[in-house]
Amino acid sequence: MRPNPERLLDEAIELLHRRGFAAGDGEVIDLLASHNALVDRSDERVRIRPALLREMLSNVPSGFNLHDRSGRKVRTLAGGADLEPGPPMQATTLPSTNPVAPERLPDLCRDQAEGGGFDILGEPACPGHLPGPLGDLYPFFWGMLTSRRPRLLRPRDPEVLDGLRSLMSVLRGSPQKALETPFVVVESIAAHSLVWPPAACRILIDGARRGLPVAVVTPPAPARATKDEAWVIEAAAMGIAGVTIHQLARGDAPVLWGVPFVQPMAPTPEARGAWRALIAVGDLIGMPTHVTLLSRSRSNADLWAAEAALAGVSLIAWGDATRDTSAAIEIARMCGAAAEPAEAAVALDASVTAGLTRVLRHEADRLGAGRIPLPEGVPE
Repeated sequence: MRPNPERLLDEAIELLHRRGFAAGDGEVIDLLASHNALVDRSDERVRIRPALLREMLSNVPSGFNLHDRSGRKVRTLAGGADLEPGPPMQATTLPSTNPVAPERLPDLCRDQAEGGGFDILGEPACPGHLPGPLGDLYPFFWGMLTSRRPRLLRPRDPEVLDGLRSLMSVLRGSPQKALETPFVVVESIAAHSLVWPPAACRILIDGARRGLPVAVVTPPAPARATKDEAWVIEAAAMGIAGVTIHQLARGDAPVLWGVPFVQPMAPTPEARGAWRALIAVGDLIGMPTHVTLLSRSRSNADLWAAEAALAGVSLIAWGDATRDTSAAIEIARMCGAAAEPAEAAVALDASVTAGLTRVLRHEADRLGAGRIPLPEGVPE
């Protein structure tokens, strides 16, 4: 099965008009209603006017610059048929679900920073006892301290975006500078059955308003996916709905078109054709494209990452900085790029570290987390 991307885009827009989708957050409905986008909102679903969808897609930003911890531009992530964004950036995947002790985080982050082959680092493993957004913010904090590379975050709790904005404002020196020099990409993932879940809706809306680049990730493919075109249309529809929500929250906010790997299936011709058609929809819209590993199973991940590189995507999130360096280097070489070299952990300026620590301590106090390990030399 090799769906045509133009037809797939048209059918996805028609699906959102005819059947609609379930929005897990009331503000989504408010945003659509305020732009006269709603056809109907009965049966817990919202149906959207095709003209609004096409207007939003025609004005989606075609790219944005991603910066490292120091504020240096690392890469322009760009899409569109008239642009040549170059070899894809490669990112580590997100952590296992197994919690770690907080005191182990500095060493884990240092090991990750010293791994070569990847341009962007994923969030380190999460301490199990930390409440809500602090479970995302605390590993991210340690990752910032130990590496200059940009970061990828899949938030477990959308409330973490407030803490991220505060950390970035301290790192850059002002909220405006943080807005101008993005350092972290966050993922928001749609669900099966034409549903944008509550947490994912908040990430779309709040991420846009806080100036954080958001990868709008279509639903993961079910086992039957490669034999049924309906899932491809539904997945494209959910991506289009997510991009529309994001851009209604703040026009021109940086955004990527995200497609999950087909896991754990090997890249068969059917799976490859359907998956590449979804990626091609993002290209057709003119967005930078992002593929990501959602399953904790790593079966065939390197094969799919190579497929993504051949498809010309902007960002591939798939690897492990300590285990898959050789595969990441080979994929970079295949695309004609030099892999990101290993780096020694580089400490931040003491005053910046102190400011970041104050943000973290404030969040820990607000959430009732009690004492958490902090960098040596920073007053408790």
